[in-house]
Formats: sequence, structure tokens, C-alpha cells
Amino acid sequence: MEDTAVAGEYASSPDRSLAPDAGASLAGVAFAAAVLLFTNDVLDDVTVAGAGVAVAGVMLAAFFGRRYDVLDNRLAAPLATAAGLAVVGVGGYALVAGSSGAALPLGLSALAVGAIGAVVGGVGGVLAAVADWRAIPDARLATMFRTAFVSTGIGLLGYLALNVASLVIYVLVGVTIWTELTPLRQQLVGALGLGLGTGVTAVAYLRLSDRDLDFIDVRTPSLRDAGLAVGGVVAIFVGLYAVSIAMQAFGVPSSEHSVIQQAEQGNPEILLLLVPISYLVIGPGEELLFRNIVQKSLYDSFSRASAVVIASAVFALVHLPAYGSGGAAGTIGSLATIFTLSLVLGAFYAGSGNLLVPAFIHGTLNAVQFALKYLQLTGGLPN
Repeated sequence: MEDTAVAGEYASSPDRSLAPDAGASLAGVAFAAAVLLFTNDVLDDVTVAGAGVAVAGVMLAAFFGRRYDVLDNRLAAPLATAAGLAVVGVGGYALVAGSSGAALPLGLSALAVGAIGAVVGGVGGVLAAVADWRAIPDARLATMFRTAFVSTGIGLLGYLALNVASLVIYVLVGVTIWTELTPLRQQLVGALGLGLGTGVTAVAYLRLSDRDLDFIDVRTPSLRDAGLAVGGVVAIFVGLYAVSIAMQAFGVPSSEHSVIQQAEQGNPEILLLLVPISYLVIGPGEELLFRNIVQKSLYDSFSRASAVVIASAVFALVHLPAYGSGGAAGTIGSLATIFTLSLVLGAFYAGSGNLLVPAFIHGTLNAVQFALKYLQLTGGLPN
């Protein structure tokens, strides 16, 4: 059967997906962003900028070919996917290697708008191409979008809740116990806020979704769980090393967490406090929210692998305020690292079905990093 015949039959089907239409719109965003990067010397490397325009044009043409029944999804979807990934690469390169370009209103730059537009349009185009390849009906696409939107909202609300809880605790202890909040006390307040905020978000989710405590995957670890926890610690440090090597190879900078910056300003003792807090609060609290609630809530609409990826993206997104002081390239590099490490945590949670496994892996990662940073700043263990 001819490709155009197959495309026409697919287009007339009542199960036709709107993915090609959405993909065409997203490809249009990517194309406009790529053109912006190509103009006004926004990118130092004109060849890369021109390549960005070319691949964005290929992605746009592929989706329009599907939209007007010229191409079959078996050809258009892989073509759009490859072009979309290339557009994302150009956007990432622009963040790392581009010049600032012309200034735009609201404190933006042509570089920032073009690079972010290329990444968003490219990633969105890839997702639309995958949906088109799988011929996902509109009803299911709507369900998947709604579930992803709600899960992202849960993650963002959880982050808001822990900040509100920290503020409330800050005010209470400021007027009752401590007249002065030293850096150590601030970390204690932050830890209490994280625990309270994530806990309240989890309880609210269970109540609003008519679920009970059985939804929380906490059980006595088996030997298999213990083995996965140890393997996960090894995997996440190997992943951290691999990401660091890759970032150095491509010249991608990274920004430091605000807590590390505070420690470097003459308060290294807060790092020692954060070692036990990593195991008792940070690991369990963040994994409860982003793995047991956000990731698990995606299982009904997405595959386990897709749920891990989406939850990891949300996890990286909420860390933006903590790493936002290092410039665009540094922030993107740090968030990419967090996203990669979150994939490891999500995979081990999905494989174990026990929240304690990723909580231990997460806590160990943070605790070791804080302890090593303390040694770096002080030159040895405390007396």
C-alpha cells in the first residue's frame, strides 16, 4: 500500500490523534526560536545556528506532511523525532556557547528566548511524534496530559507547602524559642518545614484522591530491597561521575546549591548537621512526594519508564530556585544533573516498590556530598 493511502486511511479514522497538529505547532515554536538564534549574531557559531534552522524546518515539514496526509506516520514520526532531538541539542548548545545577543524587554535576551524556545519546541515535538507513531487516540492523549499536568501540580504544590511550612515554623520559633536564627537553626527550620510540607501534601493527596495509607509503599526491607538499595547507591554515584565527565567534556558549567554557598561563606558546620538530616528528612520527604506520590500517580496513564521520566522532570523543575544563581548555563547544567540522578531514584523505586529504597539512596548521596564538602572546607574531620 502506498504511503499516501495509508496516511489518508489513518486521517479518516475516528481514532485519529491530534498529535500531528500539536506537533506542527510545537515545531513552529522551535523553528521561530532557531531563526532567532540565527539572526543578529546571537550564536557565535553560525554553522550550528544554521543547522538549527534546518533541522527545525525538517521537523516542521514532517508534521505538516502528516497534517495534510502526504506522509505516513511510520516515516514522519521517526523523522520528526530525529529532527526534534537535534533542535534540542542546538538549544542546549546555545545556552552553553552562545553570546548574549540583543536585549529584549523584561530582562530577557535573544539567546535565552531562542535557546529555551528551541528546547521546549524540540522536546514537545518529540513527544508529539511518539504519540503519532503509536496512533494514540485523542481521549487517551487528553487523559495522559491531564494526569501529567496534575502530577506536576502536586510536585509544585508540595514545594510551595514545604516553603510555607518553613516560614510558619520560622515565625513560631522566632517569637518563642530563639531570638536569633543562626545558620544552623535555619537549617533545622528548613528540615522541619520540608518534613511537614511533604507530609501535608501527601496526606492531602490521599484524601482528595480517595486513597488510603496502603498507597504509601513503606514496608520492612527484604534482602532484595537491601541489595537494590546498595546497588542504587553505587549506580547513583556512577551516574553522578558520568554526568560530571560529560559536562566537563562539553564545557557545561554548573551552579552550586544555595546551602553549599552558605557553607562556603563561613558556615561549614551546617554541612555536618545536614548529614543526619539527609537520612531522616530530605531523603524520605522528597522521595515520598516525588516518587510515591508524583511518580506513582502517573502509573495509571503512562508506562513505568515514562512515569520515571516525567517525575524526574518535575523533580528537577522544583530545584530551580536552589540553583538559579549560577547563570542560565550553570542552572541548566545543574538541573540536568538532578534530572539524571532522579532517573536512577525513580528506576530503583519502580523496581523495588518500596519507598525506603530510594529514600536510602537519596539520603546517602546527599550525606556523602555534604560530608565531603565539609572536609574540603575545613581540611579534616571535626574534633
